[in-house]
Amino acid sequence: MVTTVTVGVAVTVGLPSSLAWKLRIPAVTAVPEGSMARLIIHLDNAGQTFASATGTVSCAAAGKDRSFPALAGATLPGQSVDITVNAPGVPEKGGIPCGPG
Repeated sequence: MVTTVTVGVAVTVGLPSSLAWKLRIPAVTAVPEGSMARLIIHLDNAGQTFASATGTVSCAAAGKDRSFPALAGATLPGQSVDITVNAPGVPEKGGIPCGPG
C-alpha cells in the first residue's frame, strides 16, 4: 500500500519559444569499474527550460579513437547531472583524453 505520494509541478512563465536552451559539458572523466572503464560526463543545464539530449562521447585510447552513445534525460534548469557511460576497450587508468563527440 502506498501511503505517501509526492507530485511535482512545473510552471512556464512567458512564451516557451523565448526560453533559452543551453546544455554545457565542463568535463568528462574516466574511472575504473571492475574490468571496464566508465566515462562520467558532467552536464550542466544553464538554460531556462527542461532539456534532454543524445550524443556521443569520444576518447583516444591505445592509438584508436572510440565513440560511445550518451543519453541525458530531462534535466531541470540550473541542475547539474553526471551521465555514466560504459566504455569497453578504454583502459581503466586515468589520463585518457575524452570529450563530447
